[in-house]
Amino acid sequence: MTEEVKRCTYTHEVSTERFDDLSTDIWRCPHDAHPKTNYCPFHLPADHGARSEIDYETTFMTVVSAAGTDEYSEKPERTRIIGARFPSLSLRFTVVDGDHRAPIDLRESVFEGRIDASNTTIDHALWLSGSEFHSTVSFAEATIYGAVNVKDTRFAASLLFDEAELYALDLSDAVIEGSARFREANVDQTLTCRGATIDRFDLERVDADGDVNLTELETSARLRLDNADIGGQVAANRAILSNGLWAVDLTVSKGVAIGDTHIGGPVHLDDATLEGQSRVNAATFGDRTFLRDATVETLLVSSTTFQETAGFDGTTFDRAEFRGTSFHETAEFEATTFETLVFVPNRTPRYVTFRSVTIGDEVRIAPESNHGNTDVRWLDLRESKLHEGALTQPKKGSVVYDLAGAEVGDVSFEGTSRGSLLSWYNLRRTTFDGFDFGDYRRELDEADWRLHDLNPSMEQVRRSITAVSDSPVDRPEVLETTYLKARTEAANRGDNEAASRFFRHEMRWRRKRHLSQVRSGHSVKRRLQGLARGVYNWLLGAMTGHGELSRRVVYSSTFIIVVFAVVYRATYAAAFEGEVGITDYLIFSAQTFITFLLGTAPASSPLGLRILTVVEGFVGAFFVALFVFTLTRSVNR
Repeated sequence: MTEEVKRCTYTHEVSTERFDDLSTDIWRCPHDAHPKTNYCPFHLPADHGARSEIDYETTFMTVVSAAGTDEYSEKPERTRIIGARFPSLSLRFTVVDGDHRAPIDLRESVFEGRIDASNTTIDHALWLSGSEFHSTVSFAEATIYGAVNVKDTRFAASLLFDEAELYALDLSDAVIEGSARFREANVDQTLTCRGATIDRFDLERVDADGDVNLTELETSARLRLDNADIGGQVAANRAILSNGLWAVDLTVSKGVAIGDTHIGGPVHLDDATLEGQSRVNAATFGDRTFLRDATVETLLVSSTTFQETAGFDGTTFDRAEFRGTSFHETAEFEATTFETLVFVPNRTPRYVTFRSVTIGDEVRIAPESNHGNTDVRWLDLRESKLHEGALTQPKKGSVVYDLAGAEVGDVSFEGTSRGSLLSWYNLRRTTFDGFDFGDYRRELDEADWRLHDLNPSMEQVRRSITAVSDSPVDRPEVLETTYLKARTEAANRGDNEAASRFFRHEMRWRRKRHLSQVRSGHSVKRRLQGLARGVYNWLLGAMTGHGELSRRVVYSSTFIIVVFAVVYRATYAAAFEGEVGITDYLIFSAQTFITFLLGTAPASSPLGLRILTVVEGFVGAFFVALFVFTLTRSVNR
């Protein structure tokens, strides 16, 4: 007579949302009971002596393999081992592949010892949610074709998926007291860690085709994403990364989303590639943050705080926006390339560097004040290239825009400021290409068209900033070049008045450059050349305004006529017949100056008088030509 096989009497409450796939509130184990008890091997009490007699690996593989019928693909009761208890489990180099695709259901199970499934191939989904692992769990180099669900699971030690091949993994609300390590793992779909608490989380060189969801994640050690390649989006909203993020050479295809997140340690995203749109909103970066030499399609940063240095040097952005952002320490954008830049922070440090940046399309910089009307900050844009946009003064306080050596296109200077608006913009050696000086005609008139005069407050700010320890350069050759470039741009735009005024300043600084050679020349010849050129420049400026002021030619001509009249009266009065007054001498001098002929002098004029009249006639012809030239130039202007 065949002895009837007993069924396991273990039951498990399944009324929670975790078991919403089951239609009952009480699940009953479908497996055969152990001969010495009413429970199957998987549900034996922890202190039961029969556990030592059981080969759990073989028993487990038997259950998975024996479950295979077509009907179990739809109703996988035989692969349900809910609430199981394993002393340990070793499946190394094993192929777990039943004749079905039913998931292996181990929800709310307890694993007391080490679980080693390294180099294992599992052709099923794994349901492990709500379970407890008291020792290390290793799926290193394993291949799992189904999704792995370990939601709300507790790991007392480490969870290892190094070099594993996964379909998808859900670690939501899990607690891992050791390491969660996925080095060089491949994930076909999503990797979800929403709400998980992980001591050390290592995703170095992971390759995930879908999203990586780190929302509400809490980590104690530094989160590692070095050399990872993410085909979807990386989301880390409301996360707490206590010791920072290290993601050098990270590649993300659909951007990064960080919102309401606190990152306590350093952040390194150097050499990263962030495609798509990346958003950082209401985040706090408690330590140094670096996104250097990276490639970023779109980065939108809003209401975010950088408590230490934020560095974006050498990065290429298609579009970058920093709105309502607080930079407590230095912000660095040196040698960065933007297509579009919007920089409207509500707090900036004393010094922000955009040195040598290139902005191909549009720039808008409008930092707000930190400490009221007396606050002055320095934005270093030296050697940069700005195509178009606006550089705005804040409503309170002032910003020094250092544009020395920069290339400035159709850029406007906006806002109100203490003192002249242009005095807050250092334009030494600035190249203009599309800049309209006509928009600032009133400010330029008030400053006598002097571009190099800076606000006195700038010097005090400069001394407090080590990065710009050298004062704005006022060497003659530098300022000559400054006005040469301004004059060239004004002439190209047809702004003849501006070109004229800048040209006169250019000539004035050229004269000072020549005269400086008198003191610093290396040879007597060079010093004499500097003196001659300086004096000539001075005479040309005094008499003609360097060809720009026809009235100065008139004043100079009048002066020369008077001088020659006085000379005639003082030296050759006897040569004039009759009673001759000063008016007659002036008329004689004017005739000689204008007509290049001897005036109405006695027939027997002395040789010296004739020589004087020839000299005056020659000078007069020269000044007439100068007058015609300057008058024509003024009309054309």
